[in-house]
Amino acid sequence: TFPGLHGSRGWGWEVWGIGVSGDTLYSGGDDCVFKAIDTRSGVSIFSNTKEHSMGVCCISPEPDNHVLTGCYDELVRRWDTRNPHVPIHSCSVGGGVWRL
Repeated sequence: TFPGLHGSRGWGWEVWGIGVSGDTLYSGGDDCVFKAIDTRSGVSIFSNTKEHSMGVCCISPEPDNHVLTGCYDELVRRWDTRNPHVPIHSCSVGGGVWRL
């Protein structure tokens, strides 16, 4: 469980994907938002509302501050969470990305 998130209202639409790395919960969903929340406090670390043009379906944290996101827009994006404003790489896979 994530006590700092109990009762949080940080999501406006359905959440489709989550990933956890240490004390950080990454989420994405129907609202096209990729966000990170500190699970200890429930405080938002970042919220990217500009990059995904369709719903974020899956999230996979990687070592060294990197996270992958998959989206209905057929792109897999790799992020450096220290600068979550733009992905460091993206790749079209020719269909919606449901799993990574």
